[in-house]
Amino acid sequence: MNFDLYRAEFRSLFDQSNFDLTREKILNRELVDCSFNTILWRVFLNCLPRDSSQWNEMLDKSRQNYDILAREYTIDPYQMSGDSQHAQASNHPLSDDENVFRS
Repeated sequence: MNFDLYRAEFRSLFDQSNFDLTREKILNRELVDCSFNTILWRVFLNCLPRDSSQWNEMLDKSRQNYDILAREYTIDPYQMSGDSQHAQASNHPLSDDENVFRS
């Protein structure tokens, strides 16, 4: 498939689309072979806005939020107190301690 066909398919699904009709098609599995199937699901699950011109902004914001969460919840074993074996054991992902990840 060449670039012009992809562009035409994209425009028919997103730019000039009847949202309800496209939704029914994807739910009825009529668009399984569609080149944009995963993007359609992201739109219908409200992970992306309907307006494709807003996607880059939304993805950038989601990536920033992920980075903030990852920094907040990532445990650096080199920064843990060397004299506290309990702290090291309780933060281990395979720990059987009932107080794991509790403040």
